[in-house]
Amino acid sequence: SVYRRAVRQFHGKQVGKWTEEETAALFRLVEVHGESWKLIENKLGRKDHCCRAKYLQTTEEFNRGKWKVENIKLLLLSVREVLRVPRDDMDIREINIWTLDNNEKIPWT
Repeated sequence: SVYRRAVRQFHGKQVGKWTEEETAALFRLVEVHGESWKLIENKLGRKDHCCRAKYLQTTEEFNRGKWKVENIKLLLLSVREVLRVPRDDMDIREINIWTLDNNEKIPWT
């Protein structure tokens, strides 16, 4: 909406590229306060969603690039478990057809 766009554009917080000092301060604040992004927003002067995104993009836990085969297998296993598909050996195409035929949805979509 226009209101939300205005709030994002005129929030009065720092925008643009992060300096090395800001990034270091972000990591210090996360060490002290955990992932309390609203609290970090107030102390750092950047929007909470920007702080979270920067933190996730610069941590070692953030995986970049192509998915590994074991990650794809884990995702497929999770989808099969959540949907309770009739067969454990169903591939992604069969699962897709089954969900459409049975009007099933993955709960996190």
